[in-house]
Amino acid sequence: IGSDTSMIGRSDDMLGNRIAALGTSVERLLRDQRPVASIRPEVMDQRHDGYDCISVESPSDWTPARYDAVVAAARATGMPLTGEFARNLALETNLRGRTTADGFDAYLRAHLAPVIYSGPPAVQDSVARNIARRTRAAGVAVSTRLFGVAGPERSLMRRVMRAFADADVTLILGTESTARSSVSPGGSVHLELRGLVAAGLTPFEALRTATANPALVLGVPGEFGIVAPGARAELRLLDASPLDDIGNTERLAGVMLRGRWIPATELRRLREEARAPRRLRGWLR
Repeated sequence: IGSDTSMIGRSDDMLGNRIAALGTSVERLLRDQRPVASIRPEVMDQRHDGYDCISVESPSDWTPARYDAVVAAARATGMPLTGEFARNLALETNLRGRTTADGFDAYLRAHLAPVIYSGPPAVQDSVARNIARRTRAAGVAVSTRLFGVAGPERSLMRRVMRAFADADVTLILGTESTARSSVSPGGSVHLELRGLVAAGLTPFEALRTATANPALVLGVPGEFGIVAPGARAELRLLDASPLDDIGNTERLAGVMLRGRWIPATELRRLREEARAPRRLRGWLR
């Protein structure tokens, strides 16, 4: 749900393959200030159309009443509420009724005084612990998305992620790799893992954000993201342990995809073929 975008659902979101962005109709609801009661029918229509989640996108002009109406509609339909925080609302309001939160860097940039970003580590740690405590109490999982954060924000966001881990907030790996961004999928995951370890997470904690934690947030713990009897046979086999060095996630021996083994040599061939100009692909075969 948003107020200044075309509201196309993001297929790469962590919480499902069809994101309920609720279309331009809800965009109009926010812009022309029609009654709050109009929001729930829109959510119900999207639920009936088969969408799995409600995603808050590019928020800038929410009111507490409208946001609470979305929360109530999500609860009534059993649809998880995910996406970005409404940047003009308080943290406690944003945490109500959510499953996940994304874009913490943008939200904090809108709410924190610039002096905090340039302040001493003790001040940043205090702010980070306060945010983590409130997020943990609300039971909201957080998308990491450290990759791409630069300048004075990097230090604070690293401390926030470390505080989340210390407070046992469920973290799910995110890199903001979408059709609208310049971030490349796949390779950015390794950079995000490196960033999490640089922030102070152990390699095991970092790996869990991309494996077991997503299954936990989706309500199917044990179905994927772990190596165990009965779990999906979708595995990445490495030539060295990432627990010793998180960079070893890039030392690929092969993958098991839907029970089929694909060695690294075959993966490289597929990658090179995908990168080849379209007119040459037939010849390369």
